[in-house]
Order: sequence, then C-alpha cells, then structure tokens
Amino acid sequence: MLLVWLSACINAPCAGVDGPKLHVSPQEGGADLRRFSTIQAALDHAEPGTTICVEEGHYLESPGLFTQGIQLLGAGPDHVLIETDEETGVQIGADAFVSGLRIRGASTGVYVAPGVQAELHDLDLAGGRVGILASEPERLALVDVDISETSRVALVITATGGSAHQGVTIDRGALLDNGSERSEVGGIYSDIAIEIEGTRFSNNRGELAADVLGRRHVTLVDVALEQPTSSTSPRVVADDGLTALDTVAMTQGTPAFDVRCLASGLDVSNTAVADSVGGTAALMAQDCTGRVVHSTFAALDGAPAASVVLSGSGDIEFSNDALVGSTGVEASSLDGNLREANLFIGSLSEARLLAPLPAAPDLRPQADSPLVDGGEELGVEQDVDGRPRPSGDAPDIGAYELY
Repeated sequence: MLLVWLSACINAPCAGVDGPKLHVSPQEGGADLRRFSTIQAALDHAEPGTTICVEEGHYLESPGLFTQGIQLLGAGPDHVLIETDEETGVQIGADAFVSGLRIRGASTGVYVAPGVQAELHDLDLAGGRVGILASEPERLALVDVDISETSRVALVITATGGSAHQGVTIDRGALLDNGSERSEVGGIYSDIAIEIEGTRFSNNRGELAADVLGRRHVTLVDVALEQPTSSTSPRVVADDGLTALDTVAMTQGTPAFDVRCLASGLDVSNTAVADSVGGTAALMAQDCTGRVVHSTFAALDGAPAASVVLSGSGDIEFSNDALVGSTGVEASSLDGNLREANLFIGSLSEARLLAPLPAAPDLRPQADSPLVDGGEELGVEQDVDGRPRPSGDAPDIGAYELY
C-alpha cells in the first residue's frame, strides 16, 4: 500500500487541488489535450489561475511563468529535475506559486521579476552563480527551500529606496556552502526588510558578511548559524536594526552580529553565540536603542575581550545575560544610556557550563553554575531550547535554563 501511495503522489502532484489543471510528464500527451511533454508547453496554454501538475521526470528546459496566478506544482525535488544551460532555470514574471522542483545547470536558478508576488516552496537549488534573484519583488516567501554550492550568493533581493514592498520571509530550509567566489555575502543579500525563521546556515562565505547582509531590518527566529569551517567576516550584518530570538550561532574569531540602527532598533533574546577562537565581540551595535536579554555569549578560547561593543547614540538594556570568557560590555564609545542588571561576567571555569567545547559546544549551565536562578523575571517564558522558564526559584542567567 505504501508503494502505491508514493507512486500516486509522484504522478499526481495536484491531488486535492481544485480549479483548472494541466499536466506535464516526459511522455507525449497523445489525445489528452490537457497533458504536455514539457513544462513550457503547459505554461503557454495556461489561463490565469491554472495549476500546472509536473509529474516525475527530467526536464531539459528553462520554463517561464508570465500568466497571473499560476501554480506550478512538481512531484518533489527528489522526483522532478529541471536542468538547463540557459542563464536562468525558472523565470517568474507574474504572481505565482512554485513548489516541488530540483533546479540545476543555470547561472541563476530562479529569477523573480519586478512587482511580482511569488511563493516558493520545497525547492532544491545547487550550483551556478546565484540561487534565487528577486529584483524589486512586491512580496517574496520561501518555505523549505534549500540552496547550496552557489559560487556567488544563495539569495539576492534588490530594491530601490523609493519602492514599496510587503517584505521577504524565509521559513525553514537551509543555505549551505555558498560564496566560493568573491562576493559581499555568501548566504542572503537583501535591500528589503527580511524575516528568517527555522533556517540553517553553514559554511557560507562573503567579504562583508558570511550568511546575511541586510540593508533594512533583519529578523531571525529559531535560526541556526552552524559551525563554519573558516570565516573572516561577521555572520550577520544588519544596516537597520536586528531582531534575534531563539537563535544559536557559532563563530571563529569574528562577530556573530554587526548591527547599525537607522530607523529601527535592537531586540536580542534567547540567543547564544559560541566563539571557538575568541578575542572579538559577539555583538557589535552602533546607534541602537533596544535590549539584549537572556542571551549567552561565550568565548571558548583566546584572550578575554568584550562580548559586546556599543558605539554611537542609543539607549540599551542588558539583563540576565551571560558574558563568558569576556570582559563584559564595552560602551566607551556610546553616547547614550547603558542599563545592566543580573549579568554574569567571568571565565569559562567560573561559569561552569555543561560542555563548552569548540567543536559542539553545549552552553547550558551545570547544577552548580552561578547562572542558575541568578536572573529576574522579564516575561521571557521559554529558553532557547523551548523549555519553560523558570525551571527553579528564579530564571537562570543566559539563554538556557537548567533541566
């Protein structure tokens, strides 16, 4: 029964979808006028609002979506391969929903044209120079999209200053091993405010930022910036404020976050950074107002340095934070107010964390750690792992509760 069900899914990717449909399979359609042997042929015959159902196969083409409201549904990236030596793998020139494809061979995997609202789900892109290029999109949403091994950058969103946009959202997925050639950033470049949730980043490389370079506000929720093999730039650069919640980052002697605040602010909570080399700040913030609470910044080796460096104007609160292997917060260049409460500033041995190892650090406190029950109630009801806070008489200092 399982094999029958899997076969049905592979060859019926539009099961349960209402409305007009056209079908694509590598075999000729014969007398069935709704079945085509290429994706582009189906798209050329599609009326607005049509669903294109792409069955299992290897498609040597570069399809373009230029009719409004098309749904292009593939049987899944393990079953549908679009391969081309053209400049672009899939072109999206009108509002569309695209899912279930693996795209290879093109210099740019997916191109989204100006003014378009596009949703991209369950895609696998690898190789080429750019994974996805969106120029002036009205809205762009990515869900379960994996982009790897691009030579320049995984995702590029460009916009002019006067353009109106609904924003960019990324939910789950992974960006891995991007930026082998000279590039400002290996992972994501965005001129538009961007929200990233539940996404993995690893081994991306860039001259200005490794993983994210945001010219507007950057929001990270439940994001993992995994252990890099090498890095000479910050993991995340945000030019107009940062929100980082339930996020874990690993670095090698570079900042995790380099933030400037123009019209937006700084909100960091339940965030943990482990620097295997040490000697630099985990967070650098300029002209920022906001708070950093229940976060752990741990330098696992090297001479102690400030965990946080503040400069410019701003009014910032630090509460219930663990600054481990650190000299604390450096605010001599801050022209504003700094409020500190319930901070731990001390060595690794004094912090008594569970397993602060460079390869796979576990920054949770041991039972005898001074972090345990050392904080005050701030309304942060869970720790970075999703466990209820507090677990004892009072909240623990840092991103982790003792369990």
